[in-house]
Amino acid sequence: MSISIPAIDQPFYYSNRQSHLMGSGSVVLSYAFKNCFDMFTEGVDIITFKNSEELRNKIEYYLNNTDELETIRQNTLTFANTYLTSDKVYEEIVYALRTGESSYPFGQVINPDNRKILDA
Repeated sequence: MSISIPAIDQPFYYSNRQSHLMGSGSVVLSYAFKNCFDMFTEGVDIITFKNSEELRNKIEYYLNNTDELETIRQNTLTFANTYLTSDKVYEEIVYALRTGESSYPFGQVINPDNRKILDA
């Protein structure tokens, strides 16, 4: 398990560190940042906390429930391999530049002019 606390609490923002942790196969215990549950599912591909007491309780719980922790770890790897590999991120960036939209179900592209940025 790894702990991730994004430095900026903005909608849909999470640290690259979190992507790296997920991709390495670590279960992420993340501060429940804004829109967290639009991207992830609690107890499925992420474990969240709102304060230090909840963090301590969840660490203790999952250390005593390793089968559940392993299931979350497998789901975390699936999520990372689906959305967070360098190839997937590159494809998403190019898609967003071409269309002005995100192909990810949780993605959001801020495009006030609703225009393509790249016509290639």
